[in-house]
Amino acid sequence: MNDQAYFKVEGLHKNFGGLAAVNDLSFELKQGSIHGLIGPNGAGKTTLCNLIVGKLEQDDGELNIGASVKIAYADQERETLQRDRSLVEEIGEGASDVTLGRQTIPIRRYISWFGFKGADQQKTVGQLSGGEQNRCQLAKVLKEGGNVIILDEPTNDLDVNTLRLLEEAIQNFGGCALIISHDRFFLD
Repeated sequence: MNDQAYFKVEGLHKNFGGLAAVNDLSFELKQGSIHGLIGPNGAGKTTLCNLIVGKLEQDDGELNIGASVKIAYADQERETLQRDRSLVEEIGEGASDVTLGRQTIPIRRYISWFGFKGADQQKTVGQLSGGEQNRCQLAKVLKEGGNVIILDEPTNDLDVNTLRLLEEAIQNFGGCALIISHDRFFLD
């Protein structure tokens, strides 16, 4: 694999009960690139994400992920969120600060960047609307860092201000991004 490549997919196949979800797919993602993936529901986009992050195994083909790759993945189902925890507990995971690159900031300040201020930070995840849960998940995933981010329908239920912040964050991201979305305007 090329030293510049984050990962490379060659002839990837995944079937479910005889139905091909991913069929002979090949591509390469390189540092600094941003890729959008669009297609109708059921076209295999989320299956591809699950193959990349190891939730599923391919039936055939090669998935070569570089040794230095650290993937940050936000799925569209928000499966990783614990609904009985407060935002501070869920995003901070017990830490009072978050380190972003070389900068350390208080967790409450970081959470405020995602539109959660004051008493809202004490709400439990289960009390949040769909858009708020999406913002919570984005904050949690982006805090973890990574040089490859995979976002599955990240614009679902987001307000205009959060959409703008997400666009800026992706454009300024130094790694590689793979974004699945039905939102053509966002992808453009």
